[in-house]
Amino acid sequence: GLYLGCDLVNHLKEQSEPVWPHFMPEVFRALGDADPDARTAAAYAVNLAAPLPRFAEAAPESFTRLAMVISAAKVGRGRRDEKARIALDNAVAAMVTLAIDKSAQCPPEVNAWGIILSKL
Repeated sequence: GLYLGCDLVNHLKEQSEPVWPHFMPEVFRALGDADPDARTAAAYAVNLAAPLPRFAEAAPESFTRLAMVISAAKVGRGRRDEKARIALDNAVAAMVTLAIDKSAQCPPEVNAWGIILSKL
């Protein structure tokens, strides 16, 4: 379902907004999922939706959830942690897009650029 949501946002942009209530709650839940593939897809969905004007409503929650996920991430260098590293990279990319496109909606307690720079 997350991949379908990503495809809808990627290809339909603003025209995908009517279905957001059906998959965005799962996107936010999956940002903190134990499965790195789910985290990757969820962060990618946020990254795709962040530039769209209507995503401003969801931006504060996105900043907060991504900040928690990125700050808590402990990813090793081994091959075993490759999927977790990809999920973290996607979360950081989503935070960058949010920080660029929705900085006005960033909660004051989230230092988006500080979090981003700490993972580069």
